[in-house]
Amino acid sequence: MKKRRACEIVLLIGIACVMIFYRFNRIPQNLDYDEVDFAKLALSLDHSRYSPFSPLATGHATLYFYILLFSFKLGGVSNFTLRFPSAIFGVVNIIIFYLIMQYVNKKTAFFSTFIFATLRWYFTFARFSYEATFLLFLELCAVYFLIRFMKNQKTCDMFALSFFSGLAFNSYTSGRIFFVVPLIILGIGCMRQHIKKIKSMLLALAIFFLTILPLFSYVLTHKDSRFDTQFFFKSPRYTVNQKIRFFTDGIVSTVLMFHVHGDVNGRHNYPGKPALNPVLGLLFVLGFLGAIIRWKNRYNQLFLIYFFTALFPTLLTYPHENPHMLRTFGVIPSVIYFSVAGFELIISRLKMLHIPYQRCAMMILTVYILFLSSFSEIKTYFIYQRIVVTEAFKIGGEIKQILKSDIDRL
Repeated sequence: MKKRRACEIVLLIGIACVMIFYRFNRIPQNLDYDEVDFAKLALSLDHSRYSPFSPLATGHATLYFYILLFSFKLGGVSNFTLRFPSAIFGVVNIIIFYLIMQYVNKKTAFFSTFIFATLRWYFTFARFSYEATFLLFLELCAVYFLIRFMKNQKTCDMFALSFFSGLAFNSYTSGRIFFVVPLIILGIGCMRQHIKKIKSMLLALAIFFLTILPLFSYVLTHKDSRFDTQFFFKSPRYTVNQKIRFFTDGIVSTVLMFHVHGDVNGRHNYPGKPALNPVLGLLFVLGFLGAIIRWKNRYNQLFLIYFFTALFPTLLTYPHENPHMLRTFGVIPSVIYFSVAGFELIISRLKMLHIPYQRCAMMILTVYILFLSSFSEIKTYFIYQRIVVTEAFKIGGEIKQILKSDIDRL
C-alpha cells in the first residue's frame, strides 16, 4: 500500500510539473503589469524593516512577497525567479491535496488529484507570479491538519491548523476570512461532543492571534487601500438598494461562471468560457446537491463551508469585475471534491443495474471521464487560451531590465 501511494504521488508530481512547467515562460512569454508591480514590491522589502503590509501594487500583505524576494536573492532577478515560487507551490499543492483525499476517500484519492492537477482553472495561475497558489497552499495545509485533528484529536495538529490559518490571514485578501472554515467545523464538533480538548483549542486560538497580530495591528491603524477600493458596501456613493443589487448581481454572475459564462480577463481564462468543462460541470452539480442532501457527513460539511467561504469575498466587490476566477480560486478543492462525489454517485447507481463485466465497465468509465476532462482542459489552454494569453500579457523583455534602477539597490 505504501509503495502504491508513493508511486501515485510521483506520477501526480510528474503530471503537475508537465501542466505547469511545459513551455514555462513561453505561455505566457511576456509579463503582466501586475507582475512588474509585484517585483517592485518584493524588491522594496530589501534592506528595510519588516512590514506586514505594503501600499505598493494597490496594497498587499507582504508574506508572499518576502518569498519572491528570497527567490530573487537565490537565483537572481529574472522572469523565471519571479514566477518560480507560484509554480513550485502549484506542484506542492498537488501533494497536499492527495494527502487530504487519502483521509477523505482512499479509493478516489488518485482520481481526485489527477483532475485537480489537470484543471485549467488551477494550472493557469501556477504559470505566472500571482500569489493564488501560495494562498491555496496555506489553506490546504490548514484543511489537512483540520482533518487529522478531527480523526485523532492530537494537540499538535490543532496547533498546526491554527498556525496555517493565521498565515492564510497574512496572504491574499480573500484568505483573511478562511479561519471561518475551521472555526465552524470545530464548533460543530464541540456541539456534537466530538472534540473534548477545549483547553488545547484555546491555546491554539492564541497561536492564531499571535500569527495574525502584525497584519491585524497594521490594518487597525492604517487603511487597507485594496480593501477600501473593492468593498462597495463601504462606499458612500451608493444607496442601500444599489449595494444590495450589486451583491445580487455578483451572486448571479459568480454562479453562471461555473457553467455558462466565465471570467472575461484573458490573464485568468479564455474570455467567457465557463470555469468547468461539461464533464466536470455535470459531476459538480450532482456532487454539490448530494452534499447538501447528506449534510451530516463531516466531509460534506467541511467542503460546503469551505466552498461558500471562498466564494464570499468576490461577492463584496463591484459587479463589473465579476465573475472573477482569481478571487474565487479557493473554491477549487471543493469543486474537485463535489465533482468526484458526483462521479461516485453515478457509479453507485450503475452498480445497482448488475450489468455484465461490471468492474471492467466501471474502470473504462473512470478512464474515459479522466481522459475527457483532462483533454478538454489541456486543449483549451495550450491551443486556444495561449493566443489570448499572448495578448493579455503585454510587457516584453526581462524583469531585470524593466526594473534596473530597483535592482541596483540589491
